[in-house]
Amino acid sequence: MFTGKLALKDRTNIYTLGDRVSVLTDLDAGIILNHVAADQNMKFPFEAIFKSVNRLMMDNASSEYIFDLEFFAPPKSKPSRATSTDAATSAFNEVFDGTLKLISQTTKQYTDQSYDCLGILLCIRINNQNIRIMQKRRIPALEGFMMQLNMVLWPRFQGVVDLHVESLKKASVKGLVGKGDTNPHYITRRYAEFAASILTLNQGYDDALLNNSLLRVRTEMEALLLRMSAEFTDKKSRLIFLINNYDLVGTILSEHNASSFEAEKSYFDDMLETHIGQYVEEELRPFFLELMSFVTKADGEADLSGWDAERFEKLATHFSTTHKQAITTINTSIMQSFPNFQNGARILQAAFTQLLLYYKRFLNVWDRRFGGKKQRVAPIGMQSVMVEIKKF
Repeated sequence: MFTGKLALKDRTNIYTLGDRVSVLTDLDAGIILNHVAADQNMKFPFEAIFKSVNRLMMDNASSEYIFDLEFFAPPKSKPSRATSTDAATSAFNEVFDGTLKLISQTTKQYTDQSYDCLGILLCIRINNQNIRIMQKRRIPALEGFMMQLNMVLWPRFQGVVDLHVESLKKASVKGLVGKGDTNPHYITRRYAEFAASILTLNQGYDDALLNNSLLRVRTEMEALLLRMSAEFTDKKSRLIFLINNYDLVGTILSEHNASSFEAEKSYFDDMLETHIGQYVEEELRPFFLELMSFVTKADGEADLSGWDAERFEKLATHFSTTHKQAITTINTSIMQSFPNFQNGARILQAAFTQLLLYYKRFLNVWDRRFGGKKQRVAPIGMQSVMVEIKKF
C-alpha cells in the first residue's frame, strides 16, 4: 500500500506503469514459448502471461469454431443457419469448456492474492482488446467467457483500490515527517506515479469507475498531506511542505500529454497557485507587515486627509532603509525552501510581484494623502525597487 515499505526490487512496478504498457501497445500477439522461457530462465509479469494464454486460446478457439460451423453446415438444398450455429456452438462448448474454466479459475486464483493494481487493470484492458478482436473476427463463442473474466478482474481491482484508500486514511503521521523536513514525501511520489499510470490506462476509455477510484485516492492523499503538514509548528513551513508536494505531483503529471490527464493537471495547478499565494503573504509579512496592513486599511477609506502624516513618513523611511536587505533575505529563503528550481523561481517572481503591488498601493495612498505637497521624507520611487529586484 502507499504508506508501507517496499523491497527495492518492487519499487519500479507497483506504482509506475513504465514499460509495462507495451503489453497493450505492442502489435505482437505476445505468445510466450514455454520451452524458450524455461531454457533462458525468463520471467514475466502476470499481464504478459495473461495476454499470451488468452491470445493463444483465442486463435485455437477461432479455428475450432470455424471448423464446427463448416462441419455442421446443412446441405445447400436445406439451408438453416440457426441450426448449424446452435450445433457449432454446442460442439465448441463441449471441446473448450474445460480450457475456459481453467483459465478463468487460474486468473481468479492469482488476482485474489495480488495487490498489483496496475497489473490487474492491464489485464482488464487486454481483455477489452480481446473482445474487440473476436468481434472483428465475428466469432461470438467467447463472449460469455470474456465477460466472466471482467467479473473476476474488476471487483479485485476495486478491492485493491479500497486497500490503498484505507492505507492512506489510517496512516499515522508519526515518523512519516522528519523534523523540519519540508521536501516532497515519498508517499506523494507514489501517489503521483500511481495516478499517472491510472490516467494513462484510462486514455480512450474515460471510465467513470476509474475516475471515481482515483478521486477517492486523491482525497485521502490530500487529507494525509494536511495531517503531515500539521506537524510543523509555523504556517510558513506548513505551506512550504504542501507546495513542494503539490509541485511534485504536478511535475510528474506534466510529463504526459494525453487528454485523460487534463482535469487532474488543472486541479493540482489550482492547488499549487492557491498555496503559493498564501505562502507569498507569509514570506513578506515579517519584513513588510506594517506596510501591508496600512495599505489594506487605507484602500478602504474614501478620505485620508485626517490620517497622521508622521505615520506615512515612518513607513516610507522604514521601507527605504530595509527593503534591500529584505529582498536579499526573501530571495535566499525561497531558493533554499524549494528543491525544484523552476518552482522556486516561479514563487520568487510571485513574491516580488506581490511586493511591488503592495508598494505601488502605498505610493497611491501617499499621493491621495499629500497630493503634490512636499514632505520632510519622500518615499523612494518604484523604479529603484525594481532595480533592486532585478538583481535576482
